[in-house]
Amino acid sequence: MKIKPCPFCGGKAWAYSGSTYHFESGFGWICACKACDAQGEIGKTKAEAIKNWNRRVEKE
Repeated sequence: MKIKPCPFCGGKAWAYSGSTYHFESGFGWICACKACDAQGEIGKTKAEAIKNWNRRVEKE
């Protein structure tokens, strides 16, 4: 599944996983912009995090 560019700045986004403070329930996945650090909704899987990111409103 391809990750769309950031809807805020158009930058390249990436998906990462971990058990940092972002993941209150333990382990999860999240997409974030490498340029402006905008973040999407946490997902239980990488595919879910990408789906959450890709459904965000795109920059006009």
